[in-house]
Amino acid sequence: DPHTFKMFLEECMNELKNGNRLGTYFNKTACQNICKRLLERTGKDLDRNQMKNKWDIMWKEFKYYNRLTILETGISIDPVRNTISASKEWWDEKIKVIIKSFI
Repeated sequence: DPHTFKMFLEECMNELKNGNRLGTYFNKTACQNICKRLLERTGKDLDRNQMKNKWDIMWKEFKYYNRLTILETGISIDPVRNTISASKEWWDEKIKVIIKSFI
């Protein structure tokens, strides 16, 4: 749910600020801290695998978002609907590229 997700992000940010990350993921101590604080704050008991899966999904989504907002032209962010908007022409061009990659 959005409330738990927000708390998850807050706890991840706390551990990042504390330097508890090895490479692209958190160290064992950080994982334990995040899971413990989420249990205290939300009553939801996550294990390390669940947390890593969520982190991996978030990272993949961030890469897509980053590519769209930085590298692509012809798109905008709709602050009301909280979505990325593009013209019909932009979508038509992207669909052509995708179709060509399958042929």
